Amino acid sequence: MKRVVLVRHGSTDANVGGVMRGWSDDPLSTLGVQQAARTAQFVRTLPPVDVIYTSTLPRAIQTGEAIARALGRELHARDDLRELNLGALEGRTERELWAYFTRGADDGRGARVMQDVTFPGGESAKGFLARVLTAWADIGQQHAGSVLVVSHGVFSMVSLGLWLEPDFTRWPRFRTDNCGVSEVVFAPAPEVVRLNETTHLRD
Repeated sequence: MKRVVLVRHGSTDANVGGVMRGWSDDPLSTLGVQQAARTAQFVRTLPPVDVIYTSTLPRAIQTGEAIARALGRELHARDDLRELNLGALEGRTERELWAYFTRGADDGRGARVMQDVTFPGGESAKGFLARVLTAWADIGQQHAGSVLVVSHGVFSMVSLGLWLEPDFTRWPRFRTDNCGVSEVVFAPAPEVVRLNETTHLRD
């Protein structure tokens, strides 16, 4: 895998309030549909991709379908590209969830225990990290060229952090907006072409 274009799904009603919905089935809002359409046209201006993958959650599928139509490509859905399963903490704000995560990891050992944090009724950080790594390893094995993936906020942030920043406490700087487009090339070390590009969403 030489290049990844990573797209966060379009906006949902919950996103407008800054709420994280994890594995919920929220569809795109009217704004999100518009964002997906604009993102699809923007992606057409980038170098071509060989394949398009999406999370199996509705908000990602709707965004991926718009992009796939614009590029004339088939869309492939994968469960392992889903958002972090927040369990009982679904519906909390991003700030609240990050505070929960950092409190759980802050016992003086930092990154060594971050994988021990578990979201009640949802995934552990260890399980989520393993899922993200396994998903990218499998995609990379199947495709030597350029890949476009439509996924979610935490999935995108963690992916970018794993590639670009060894200090997990700095991963929030890789937070992406709805329909933000990031692009990374591996040559062989990861290099950022664009990070959370949103100019295509402006009037």
